[in-house]
Order: sequence, then structure tokens, then C-alpha cells
Amino acid sequence: SGQSGPSRTANQRQVRIGLLVRDPTGLSHQIGVYVADFQYEELRQGQKEPYWWPVTEDAKGYEEDLFKWKRRHVEAQLGITMRVT
Repeated sequence: SGQSGPSRTANQRQVRIGLLVRDPTGLSHQIGVYVADFQYEELRQGQKEPYWWPVTEDAKGYEEDLFKWKRRHVEAQLGITMRVT
């Protein structure tokens, strides 16, 4: 992990992410939608060279149970860690 730096892409606001599950036959089904406040990339310093890291961010004053569940679902589905500010 490196330090965060400037943003490369303009903030995308109110980004809709489908919440997907697979049934026993392997078919994917959308069971809901998560709306992220922002998505962008920021420059980080790697061991050898800098690299761009995708960031999904949500601004919350209070984390309700439904938000916590949706955040965990998105993180597992996309293999990311969301930034909550």
C-alpha cells in the first residue's frame, strides 16, 4: 500500500452498482443497487513506480445497517475496499 495522491479521473458522482448473486446453476441475478457517492482514481506510490488506484467513496454521517450490508456486498463482489468519509 502506498500514499494517496492526486486524482487522475474526474469524480463520477452517484455511480450505480448492481448488487449481484449467483444461483445454484451459476446464473447471475441482480438483487439490488448500491449508489456510490464518488468513483475516481488516485495516484499512489508503489515500490518501483507510481500507479493509479481505483477508489469508490461514500460520505456518510451515520452508517445504517442497510448501508453496511450493501458496502460489504459491493466490496466482496468487486474485490475492493470502499472509502467511507
